[in-house]
Amino acid sequence: MIWRASVGLARNCCFCHEASAEEQQHIYTSVEVTGMKEQARCQRRSRWLMIPGIISILMALLLSGCSSSAPTWQEIGPNAQSILSLALGTPTTTTIFAGSSQGLFRSLDGGNTWAADNTGLPVGATVNSVAPDPTQVGVVYAGTDAGVFLSSDDGDHWQSMSQGLPSGAPGVVTALAINPSDPMTLYAGTAGQGVYVSHNAAKSWSASAQGLPSGATVHALLAETQGQSVQLFAALAGAGVYRSSDGGTTWAASNTGLPSGVDGLSLLAQPSNPGGLYVGTGAGAYRSADNGANWKAVNDGLGQPPAQVFALALNDKQPAFMYAATSTGVYRTANGGAAWDAVAEGIPSGHPARALAIVGSASGIGIIYAAVGQVYRYPNTLSSGGGQLVTIVVLGILALLFVWLFLQQRRLLQRLTLSQQPRPRRPPAQTNQSGPAEATGRGARDAGAAQRDGPAASNARHEPGAGGTEGAEHQ
Repeated sequence: MIWRASVGLARNCCFCHEASAEEQQHIYTSVEVTGMKEQARCQRRSRWLMIPGIISILMALLLSGCSSSAPTWQEIGPNAQSILSLALGTPTTTTIFAGSSQGLFRSLDGGNTWAADNTGLPVGATVNSVAPDPTQVGVVYAGTDAGVFLSSDDGDHWQSMSQGLPSGAPGVVTALAINPSDPMTLYAGTAGQGVYVSHNAAKSWSASAQGLPSGATVHALLAETQGQSVQLFAALAGAGVYRSSDGGTTWAASNTGLPSGVDGLSLLAQPSNPGGLYVGTGAGAYRSADNGANWKAVNDGLGQPPAQVFALALNDKQPAFMYAATSTGVYRTANGGAAWDAVAEGIPSGHPARALAIVGSASGIGIIYAAVGQVYRYPNTLSSGGGQLVTIVVLGILALLFVWLFLQQRRLLQRLTLSQQPRPRRPPAQTNQSGPAEATGRGARDAGAAQRDGPAASNARHEPGAGGTEGAEHQ
């Protein structure tokens, strides 16, 4: 019985060995499948993480393109009908005056906000010209269809200063100029009575029209100091340019080189070029290098036929840059009018620009205000200031997103690297059919057992009905 139990125990050990090998094979297979699934999952997450990265790159490119785009004009108000005139306050303020067919409007913050300043002005007065006194802070003159008005508090209140001016339609004041050498002396252009002069800060006026065409309508006036004298220029409807060298006492035509009967619309002196003078006409712009004695067309870029030039202005910190408000938009030149180009987009097409005002800058173009129905400002300070801030904030957020994506990708790469490391070799697959080596091993074990148990055990295996230890005991 003892040897039969030993033989059964040996057989059970063999069966246990075979079961352990199968379990080990199952464990290796499970580990390999789990690693493959984890690797596939990491690869899928890696592909999904590429999508926000691509979107971030596209957004950054779009924002950089927007931030680097050319500035445009910006409409800034004041929501009035037909702005006709513009003027800047003193250089130490950000005050802007806008005259319209509905009175006067004023901005104290560079055009961001506007308010009507009509206290003392006739209801619905048309303000054709505004002239702040450069030597007295708060003193402003307004030329209207009801004469000249004066404000001593920067436009808060107005009083009539029209004594001596003609009344009715011919007395409509269309232009104002202040003598640069004597701010007490003012000149007023009218819509049918030529020029008037005041020597007592607009308290009284007298006609100054000797030599002017009868019934002359004045569109613009210019007073320039040259040496010890003051040169006056008047741009007239249908009569070009007239000049006075004696303070307005007498006038003479100064039209050599101008088209016959052309409308003179605007005037500008060039401080950097003594004797340099520009006139805007109904047939483009003209330049004189000899105080108006001779004129030459400077219309390249103003269209064909040349646009009407209603206003001329320059950057007083960089006088080489000159601007023209025309019937087709706002243009600029940096070479004395030899070539003009449009300032920028943003102004309504088909609407004439009637007036200009420029805040000069030595390091840039400054700030340009144009009357094109409403007041427009260039460059668009809202987009170049607030827009740049928004761009910076968004780019900062995108930068943080890039950092986060980089860290996520790095973690995924680490996990992929670990999942792809070599694994322990799996054991050889166990089958029901024993190979030669296994058969040999079993034969050797059986032979050893036969030698230990003796002949009886060997004979017992070959006896019919022998079935192992339990069967022998039952017999």
